[in-house]
Amino acid sequence: MRNSPHTNLPTRAAAALALAAALVAGPAVAATPAAEVTSEGSESAATPSAISASVTAATSIGIGTFVEGPQKRELIVGSLTPRLSYKLGNTVSLSGALGVTWYALESAGVGYEPNRVLLGSASATLSDGSIWADKENGLNLSGSFTLGAPTSLSDQLTNKIFTMTPSAALSWKVGDFSLTGSTSFSKVFNRTNQATLDCSGFDDPQECRQGRLLSDSLTSESVDGEVVLTGTGLTSFAVVYGLSAGYAAMDGLNIGLGLSMSHAFGVLSLPEDEQASINAKTGRSQSDALTSSVSVSYRALKQLSVALSLATSTSRPLGAQGDDIVLFDFTRASDNITSIGLSVTGSM
Repeated sequence: MRNSPHTNLPTRAAAALALAAALVAGPAVAATPAAEVTSEGSESAATPSAISASVTAATSIGIGTFVEGPQKRELIVGSLTPRLSYKLGNTVSLSGALGVTWYALESAGVGYEPNRVLLGSASATLSDGSIWADKENGLNLSGSFTLGAPTSLSDQLTNKIFTMTPSAALSWKVGDFSLTGSTSFSKVFNRTNQATLDCSGFDDPQECRQGRLLSDSLTSESVDGEVVLTGTGLTSFAVVYGLSAGYAAMDGLNIGLGLSMSHAFGVLSLPEDEQASINAKTGRSQSDALTSSVSVSYRALKQLSVALSLATSTSRPLGAQGDDIVLFDFTRASDNITSIGLSVTGSM
């Protein structure tokens, strides 16, 4: 299989940003109703509201790879994500979210001007915080099913129709310690197998033209009125699995450590040719990434929590020959994005 990047740096930056919230609240698939704070009105209210809402404001400050020069890849990304949830049952809920991302500084060779604000992908999630539980041994199985709508700029460039992601997590809690294993499968449905541009919205035709140089060896092509950004193809599906550990140091204060591996598989099968690397193999294109992180979170109030995290996202974490592994590596210049994340979540 040929390794190829199916996600750009803003996508990886946004993923690192979302990781902080995922760690402090447990695995994303394990979002139980207990994690949602509902409005109870007066203390004497017998039944809490089935509707809850939250807003998460987060920022991710990329400290690059500690390598000077163009490969340092500093970045500053912020996000604001409102979420509305409705409790369907004791552990079952339906939620929807749509956020915005602010790219305050993006100097890693991506064509966004500073302070660009982009709409994210809308999502609807059906989750069960306790599909199965063994309270005596501290075991709990949770799961979710998410549908994503193509509302972001990246979705539009890749002609995305929708995505669907089933996921599950098994957690084990002993005293103040917890251990969680999670996995998910994402299927992407696209209209095309390459990213395209609709040139009708460009004032300057030179900004959207056939033959535009995309890299040292690839140029854009015009097909049926759209400019195709030729490359190794879009992502067809992805598999993610991870392991996280948590420790409740005191009331409201939690410390987490997480590892997550992702494998994205493209829609195209590629031959070995003069453009392939010496380690490439014939077959479906594939991109791997490993995210290692440590976090600290504190629930200051019932409706307010804050979190701080350090995360490293490493592409090609197994090395060219598949016999290597990278954990918290800050030195592999072009393969790493290391960031410090700060998030604040308010709920009602």
